[in-house]
Amino acid sequence: MAPVLDPPETVDWMGKQVPVWSMQTINYGLLLSQDPGEIDKVVNACLEEGYFYLDLQGIDGRRMLSDQQETLKLMKRFFDAPIEAKNEFGLISSHLGYEPVGSRTGVAAGTKDGYEMLKVSRDEIQHDNPRIPAPVKNSADMRILENAIGSCNTVTKVILSALSTGLALTGAGRFENMHRNDRLSTTTLSMMHYLPSALAGQNRIGHQKHTDISTLTLLFSEQWGLQVRPPGTCGAREMGFVRPKAGCAFVHVGDSLRFASGMKFQSCIHRVYFLASLVALPLIERVGRRKLMLFGAFGMMGSMAILAGTTSTGTTNEDGAPQLSTAYGVTAVVFLFAFNSFFAVGWLGMTWLYPAEVTGLNIRIQANALSTCSNWISNFLIVMITPPAFANLQWKTYVMFAVFNAALIPCVYLYFPETSKRSLEEIDLYFARAWSEGVSPVKMAKTMPRYTATELDNELAKYFSAADIEQRRGSMLQSRRPSAMTQAPDEPSVNKNTTQ
Repeated sequence: MAPVLDPPETVDWMGKQVPVWSMQTINYGLLLSQDPGEIDKVVNACLEEGYFYLDLQGIDGRRMLSDQQETLKLMKRFFDAPIEAKNEFGLISSHLGYEPVGSRTGVAAGTKDGYEMLKVSRDEIQHDNPRIPAPVKNSADMRILENAIGSCNTVTKVILSALSTGLALTGAGRFENMHRNDRLSTTTLSMMHYLPSALAGQNRIGHQKHTDISTLTLLFSEQWGLQVRPPGTCGAREMGFVRPKAGCAFVHVGDSLRFASGMKFQSCIHRVYFLASLVALPLIERVGRRKLMLFGAFGMMGSMAILAGTTSTGTTNEDGAPQLSTAYGVTAVVFLFAFNSFFAVGWLGMTWLYPAEVTGLNIRIQANALSTCSNWISNFLIVMITPPAFANLQWKTYVMFAVFNAALIPCVYLYFPETSKRSLEEIDLYFARAWSEGVSPVKMAKTMPRYTATELDNELAKYFSAADIEQRRGSMLQSRRPSAMTQAPDEPSVNKNTTQ
């Protein structure tokens, strides 16, 4: 599905216009028949957006729609029960991002914000021992829940099979092997109930922004309320609504499927990565370049080491597919996110900023070109070597990356001088004086005092020719930082209160 380029339709919600994002509609009947065109459509939807409508109105999908209607009737009957009976079951709890904002403020008498969720495990239903309230634990209601979970399970396998075919996966590597009925599963049917927002006044009910850790999420709703932020939408700055579509389910790609696809499919990891990179902006000057780079290197090394340790416990099943315990699997997912965050805080911006600061004016353009070229060549190498590395080294690939990150630590500590709150002329003076006195630029950066503008010119004259100094003065407006440009002639070149 191509990104939405035209201005989207909007709806009035809480006094403002909110966009309604469009999406691809996939025909379930054609998908079940392995139609090549429909397979291409669902693969593209997962590659570019990460969600789509699934049209179930054909003969193959009507049974699922019927099961969902029966489940909806059961939900209404249960959620209309007295609050005392429902609270005994403990319906108010954390539910992986679906708990609404303000759900614990008690805005309606006798309730906890009116938010309720009933969750039923596929494995528990399959073994006839589900943990569900007594009012619905009877043979008729159990059959309804079993049918709903069974139909969702079937649809999920059809989608995964189509995605596997579209990506030319074979054998144990096909996605549907992750949903074998004879293996433990976290597949869950979740039924959610919200009070009308008018009852909450200013504490209106809404979902927390989140991503699902599952393989696929199938959502059924007859009312407006679901909002998304399309990752592939050009210029999107806010959450937008998904239009309820009769006879269709809303299908969302979860993080597990994203990882299984080799990061080809879309997910919300980009939101975490971007937010982590914002953290570095106020810290670059306040904390300093060296500390951020060391922090990032330590964090990335530790994340890779933990990933190596957790994934080394993995085994293979009888089909040759890898499997990992739940505890180790969750830990691995957490530290995969953590690695991206450590990189964003410590190194994402530094690869562009630091080379421009530490190179002299006469070679700055060439040095920036070289550093940029090196950056992208390194990215290319990582992309190319990682798949064969995992195929041959398996979990030891993480050990290799941990060693690479560990090697950054002594390099930064021994050879990277601090440039925070120093003018470009002072940084040039670091290296000139360090070369002249035979000491490390790192040590010189720590010991060199702050100079006034006049003192700095005198110091530069000791190490640079008159032509070099004139060249620096001619480019001062382009190369100096604002703090250095606006200072008085005899004031220090940086704030005196700043410490290293």
